[in-house]
Amino acid sequence: MGTNFVNGDGTSRSLSGAELSTLFPFSFEISRSLKITALGPRWKSFAPAIAVGDDLFKHFAIERPLSCVDAVTICALREEIFLLHVQGKPGFTLRGQVLSLDGGDRILFVGGPWIIHVDDLVVHALGFDDFPPHDPRGDLLVLLQARETTLGDLKLLASRLRETAKRLDDRNKQLEEQIVVRDNLEAQLRQSQKVEAVGRLAGGVAHDFNNILMAIGGYASLASTRLAEGDQVRHWVDQIRAAADRATGLTQQLLAFSRQKVIQPAAIDPALEVQTIERILRPLIGENIHFIVTVNAQLGMVWMDPSSLHQIMMNLVINARDAMPMGGDLRVIVSEAPRENALEAISITEPTQPDREAATATNWITIEVIDSGTGMDERTKANIFDPFFTTKDIGKGSGLGLSTVYGLVQQGGGEIEVESALGKGSRFLVKLPKFVAPSAKKVVVPVAAQSDGERVLLVEDEEMVRKLVEQVLTRAGYVVVSTASPREAINIVASSPRFDLLLSDVVMSGMTGPDMARQIEKLSPGICTIFMSGYTEDPSVRTGRILPTQRYLTKPFQPDTLIAVAGSLLASRK
Repeated sequence: MGTNFVNGDGTSRSLSGAELSTLFPFSFEISRSLKITALGPRWKSFAPAIAVGDDLFKHFAIERPLSCVDAVTICALREEIFLLHVQGKPGFTLRGQVLSLDGGDRILFVGGPWIIHVDDLVVHALGFDDFPPHDPRGDLLVLLQARETTLGDLKLLASRLRETAKRLDDRNKQLEEQIVVRDNLEAQLRQSQKVEAVGRLAGGVAHDFNNILMAIGGYASLASTRLAEGDQVRHWVDQIRAAADRATGLTQQLLAFSRQKVIQPAAIDPALEVQTIERILRPLIGENIHFIVTVNAQLGMVWMDPSSLHQIMMNLVINARDAMPMGGDLRVIVSEAPRENALEAISITEPTQPDREAATATNWITIEVIDSGTGMDERTKANIFDPFFTTKDIGKGSGLGLSTVYGLVQQGGGEIEVESALGKGSRFLVKLPKFVAPSAKKVVVPVAAQSDGERVLLVEDEEMVRKLVEQVLTRAGYVVVSTASPREAINIVASSPRFDLLLSDVVMSGMTGPDMARQIEKLSPGICTIFMSGYTEDPSVRTGRILPTQRYLTKPFQPDTLIAVAGSLLASRK
């Protein structure tokens, strides 16, 4: 398949078949009758079905130029660019020109694959050596391939960047969630610290205030006993004592809020207590409020300080009343409800009677306070148990009511829930563990109104309280030795251990009452102890877990109460 070519300078040279095959591996030659007479070397592997002697149009379709149906037309259009489709090779096109040889007896096609995308090289299994060396498309394909490689790398990089960005976004979301959790925890911690600080302040104020009230109420009681019935001065003294009792209620509210109120629990019937409180509350509710109390029969008992239950009811009902300035419905429902995980019964023991069997609480006694008042939004509902938070006008609310309720319910081992919506009213649900009292024989201990001369060691660092208590005990026939110092009290017992009763404050400088009592009880075995305080951080006293030879008196107390407790305690050891 050699031929002659005319050079640019007018000379000519002959190309051998090998040279032609190297330059144009997809070349082929046809005869005037359009039969294939020769094939370039690439056809054997690329399209083995094409063979010498086959008709041209059996394997090729001429797309351009149009109307090439015979050798004469093909030769006449030899200066045109030919595009040939190869049958059986979809998408594969040859681009080149034809040369007329031997006066048109032989027609030579020279050209190469027409590739417009680098991917076509892979599709048709082509290489760059399949293109004529002078064909600029080869260079373009090299550039395109480099571009495609770069694009591929960029796509891979972009994909990795997207994955990295997604991971960073996910991590940012996790960090944001962690920050929210941390902020919430920090807010809770700050709130807890604030409540603790306010609680300590309230407890300290209550401690000092109780000592003052103790002196006021105590001396008023002593003065009242010296005055005749109907005496105008006695009436005035009784009014002083009544005012002191009202102030005592405020200090108890402060201590309940700070969760430092001394618990003196007992098995009480909540139904009876609520009915008692109803009689007190009904005049306070107002005529424009329909007040209904529903108590289910035979509910059983709860183990709680009665005054705590009274405060819970008072605060919730008064709060509901204030939420209905235009009137409405106020319902109190006392009933029983199953406790979650009832198999895990809570053991409750009466601390002053350690020989009693354990009682269990498997059900709740519930107290619902439902009003048709203004209701609360979510922000208000989230803050109602915070100390000093109030929606009332200045001077009309302290913000301690619901905080006190929360503290008292927690002290009683219960739970409190609230449901509310603006314009639809509120529902408070207090759940207290039901107390199942074990069978026990009651031992009646006679109470001595007058002492037989028992020796009492009085330890109280507040002078006016110490002098008051000393006078009360001395008038009752006790022999009293008093001191303001716990250390001095220990030294007194060490030198003269015969004491029948230790009467001690709880919170004192240098040493607490319980710590001092433990040392004195070692020096004077069998001594009875009465603790007196309105505020304590000692859990053994605050929760009522004290020994059978010990009692607790909450300040301020009446002189008659002190004499009764002392006489009962001393009589019980005989």
